[in-house]
Amino acid sequence: MQLGKLLSFISLLCVLALAGCAHAKGDGTDADAFRAERTREVEVLVAHPTPTNLAAAAFLAVPGDLISRQPLELIARAEALAPQRAELAWVHLAICERLKCEAKEQIEARLQEMDPDNGFVWTAALEHAQSSGSAVAVTAAIARIGAGPRMTFYWNQLEVMMVDALAVANPSQNLGTRGTVAIGVLAAQAIPALQPMSKACRLEQLNLPGRRAACEALVARMEQSSTVLTQSLAISMQERWWPAGSPQREVVRAKRRRLDYLMTMSSRIRWWRMNRDMAVRIDAARKTDREEDVERAMIRSFGLPPEPPMDWKDTLHSG
Repeated sequence: MQLGKLLSFISLLCVLALAGCAHAKGDGTDADAFRAERTREVEVLVAHPTPTNLAAAAFLAVPGDLISRQPLELIARAEALAPQRAELAWVHLAICERLKCEAKEQIEARLQEMDPDNGFVWTAALEHAQSSGSAVAVTAAIARIGAGPRMTFYWNQLEVMMVDALAVANPSQNLGTRGTVAIGVLAAQAIPALQPMSKACRLEQLNLPGRRAACEALVARMEQSSTVLTQSLAISMQERWWPAGSPQREVVRAKRRRLDYLMTMSSRIRWWRMNRDMAVRIDAARKTDREEDVERAMIRSFGLPPEPPMDWKDTLHSG
């Protein structure tokens, strides 16, 4: 599987938001204007210090910029105001990893205490196990991740958080732009490393004692996870387990086709209805943790069937 294809929709949405990622890639005047605008947005949010506004400001702050607020300071303030919001601890961990802060292990431990049912909060143990070279420890870590009743990295909650905060920072900005900026910011900063799980469950690893059972449990849980990115990774892992033409591979291909349909069709851009469509997306995201439910809401609003028609062509995975 090529994750780049899966993220292409996010990149497209990001480019549409000229106040977001597109300016960040410029140079000279564009880059200076981008940094100045980000600094202004952060200062507006800090002046209205709710947990949501401070956490969003932490994502928007430019690290190392002396005229800007520091991301770690801002997210710490947000957590202090809402110590039970696990998604804020997730933001703290993401920022800490990006800036290589010294408190990473403490943040991981706090997140595990706050949301132990979320399998993704236990991924640090897998990275440590792989670094140690212990196959037994890797299997145990995989089993621990897959044992949780849910798997999320809080995408919908964080998307809503960013959209609401941007309404404070840019009250005259339309919802379509706010939504695309929010998606671009999150795609750049809030997606965790997924390679350790894929590496641990490669076909050649499944003969290790207990590994196949652990990986099968992990994949089954990931198929029901909160984002299409992790669902797609679960399918990709399974595709490598079975030979082409086998009954098992055909079952996996059917899952892939269904997921690609939801992702592709829900991401249609209707230029003349961008605000309306974004309103549907954000309203659905407020009601559910699962991105798939948001995609279904979008497809219903487009008047499309919930399952791929027989004649639908999968352009993401044509093989």
